[in-house]
Amino acid sequence: MIDTLESRMLAYSPYIDMQTIEFEFKDEVIKISLNRPHEFNALNEQMLDELTRILENIRNDRGAKAVVLTGAGQAFCYGLDFQEIQSLSEGERTVRLPVMLKKFQTLIYTIATLDRSVVAALNGFATGAGLDLALACDFRVASDGAKLSSAHIKMGLIPDGGGTYFLPRMVGYGRAMELIMRGTVLTSAEAKDLGLVTSIAPDNRLLEEAISLAKDLASGPTRAVALIKAAMFKNISGNLEHALTLEGQSQLQCFATKDHAEALSALKERRKPRFQGC
Repeated sequence: MIDTLESRMLAYSPYIDMQTIEFEFKDEVIKISLNRPHEFNALNEQMLDELTRILENIRNDRGAKAVVLTGAGQAFCYGLDFQEIQSLSEGERTVRLPVMLKKFQTLIYTIATLDRSVVAALNGFATGAGLDLALACDFRVASDGAKLSSAHIKMGLIPDGGGTYFLPRMVGYGRAMELIMRGTVLTSAEAKDLGLVTSIAPDNRLLEEAISLAKDLASGPTRAVALIKAAMFKNISGNLEHALTLEGQSQLQCFATKDHAEALSALKERRKPRFQGC
C-alpha cells in the first residue's frame, strides 16, 4: 500500500514527463489537468494514452482517495482533435480511427468504474467527446462561464463516449434526445437546472470548490464510497459496456459518411456544413 506523498510520487515518476496532462497531489486528492490549452484540450491519441495510464495507476494507489479532472486554459475539453484526424490519409484513418475510438471508450469506462470519487471541474467548454468525458465523472462543478454541448451531430457524428448512456439517465429520454439531436449549447445554470452540473462556482474559485468537494469525499469512508459507486453503476438499468460497443459501431459508420467529410471540410474552411444525409 502506498501511504506517503514521497512514495506516491515515486510511483508516479514514470508519468512526470507526460506532454498532454499535468497532475499534482495534495491532501489525498490528485488533480489531473488536460494540458493542450492552445487546442482547447482537444483529445488526441497521446492524451487518451496518458490519461488512461495515470488513471490505471491511481486504481492501484490507495493513498489517492479522490480525483479532480480539469482543463488548462479556457476550456475543459473541446472534444476529439479533428485536426489530428484530418491530417491522416484515407488509409491511415481506416486503421487509426477504430484504435482511437477504442482508446477513448476505454478511458470513459476506466473513469466510470474507478473505485474513487472523480470530480470534473468544468472551466469552459465541455463539448462533444469533452461532454462525454465530464459525464463519466461522478460530480461536475462548473464555472459561471462554462458551456456544455453534445456537439457530435454538428460533425455528422453520434456520441461515442457513453453520451447515449449517461444523458438519458441524468436528464430523461426526451430531453436527452433534444440535446443530442440538436447539439444544444447549455450554460452552466441551464445544465445545473437539468441535473448535469452538481454546483456552479465563480471562475476564480472553480478549482477551489472542486478540490474542496474532492477533499470532503476523500475524508469519508472511501471503501463505502467505492461500494456505493459500484452498486449504483451496476443497478442502473442497461449496460455501459454494451452502450459503448453500439456507439462505437455506429460511430465508425458515421465517420465513413459524406456528411462527416463535409463537416471536416466546413471546419477547415470556417463555414457552415451543408449536409445531404449520406
